[in-house]
Amino acid sequence: MNKKIVCIISLLIVILSCKNSEPEKLVERTIENSLLSKYSNSFDSLSFMSLEARMNYYKVPGLSLSIIENDDIIQSNFYGYRDLNLKFRGNVNTMFQSASTGKSLTATLVMQLVNEGLLDLDTDINQYLKTWRIPENEYNKNEIITLRMLLSHTSGLSTHGFDGYKKTDSLPNIYQILNGKPPANSSKVVSKRKPQTKWEYSGGGYQVIQLIIEDITGKPFVDVVTEKLIKPLKLTNTVWQTQLESKYHLKVSKEYHKGNEMLEGGWFNLASNGAGGGLWTTPKDLAKFIITLNKSRFKPTAISLSQEQAKEMQTKQTTNKAFGLGLFLDINDEYTAIYHPGGNMGYRTMMYYIPQTKQGIVIMANSDNAWYLIPEIMRAASYVYNWPLYKTEIKEETITSKHINEFLKDNNLKNLKSKLSAYSKNKTYKEVIYNELSDFGASQYQIWRMKEAISLFKMNNELFQDSLDTYINLGMAYRRNENYELAKEVFERGMEIDSTDEFLIEKINEMDKKIIR
Repeated sequence: MNKKIVCIISLLIVILSCKNSEPEKLVERTIENSLLSKYSNSFDSLSFMSLEARMNYYKVPGLSLSIIENDDIIQSNFYGYRDLNLKFRGNVNTMFQSASTGKSLTATLVMQLVNEGLLDLDTDINQYLKTWRIPENEYNKNEIITLRMLLSHTSGLSTHGFDGYKKTDSLPNIYQILNGKPPANSSKVVSKRKPQTKWEYSGGGYQVIQLIIEDITGKPFVDVVTEKLIKPLKLTNTVWQTQLESKYHLKVSKEYHKGNEMLEGGWFNLASNGAGGGLWTTPKDLAKFIITLNKSRFKPTAISLSQEQAKEMQTKQTTNKAFGLGLFLDINDEYTAIYHPGGNMGYRTMMYYIPQTKQGIVIMANSDNAWYLIPEIMRAASYVYNWPLYKTEIKEETITSKHINEFLKDNNLKNLKSKLSAYSKNKTYKEVIYNELSDFGASQYQIWRMKEAISLFKMNNELFQDSLDTYINLGMAYRRNENYELAKEVFERGMEIDSTDEFLIEKINEMDKKIIR
């Protein structure tokens, strides 16, 4: 065969082969198809997950989010259902309870009143309180508590948060909540340690802030925050109501607990603890707020803060916690994000913003189970929009996670324990095993897989009997599973490590009441 014919045949083969094999299609990476776990073996082998699949996995009926790029809200979407039972889908104007994320707005309101000269951050709050006082005890005698301490959770006050009330429950007023008197279902707000000795989250402290605002202005808190924040920022889908007016009932998402179980009445009311968690809003409105708050560091905005005050809110106030005034801080070598999560019964929120790059995300969901879904969405945003923070960490699968994943598939606790017991004696693996048993147990606890959660927490407790947290985690898992006698027994064993731990004392008393019933 002559060389010319051979060349023509070879060329035809190449052309035909190219025609028959289509080029590989590149997947366009979006928030919806790029969810990521915390760790990956390598950057080249990232395992992307879809938002729909992960919502189904965690049993989250509905979720809404807004993406911030260069201080613009470039995307707002609602996924799933605002009412799963009736199959009603939500939209970007569907409101959720923001829970503690609303504390960032309360802190901003305080700073506005400081700007107006009505309040001072470092003055004794007793100068502002007219209708109530923090009960004097051994921890606050001869001490002063200031607004700066209340805003930064360093006041030493009690009461982490508030559970809310069914629609059929009688609602307490603000004084009944502060004093822990019926029909309030929370303990009274008191000093539990000296001011500024430790950072400890206190929803009770923000309840005191609400009363200060009402005492100093002579107006209900809701009226003041609406006048100074909600209206100036044009937050059109935001209301601050503890008992939601009927005209809003079709605009809000129902809340879900224990997977897809809707709470009685659709949602819980927040009584008079509005400043700490009574805000109903959307991701888009929260995104407007956080963008404007950051802009206030450089120029006048609708929020009406001085540049110094806006900067102070983002300045670390404590030595043992990255927290400003009403804002958590995610501090990196070069970047610091400001953020605030929120969690009421059946609702979960995350507001996260990076001032240096003007990027961020706000996520709101209608299920307790969303706590573990939200970080996966945030890592997707970090990947898709190239954030400098919240990246998936590249590291090899650990011995612990490998065996725990096997356990979650076959639930063979005996097999898992035999494998981990040997490693737990090795200093190299000890901390890894402790942390990952805690993390994996918490992930199962969050999505109400209580059998698995109890198994993992129990093993961690058996392997690390000198750790108080293992008793707390196991006891709380038994408590959620309504095994009150076992919960009390575990809490009491924890008291052998620290007989003064206030959380354990509180839980033992709570279990006694449950057992009597």
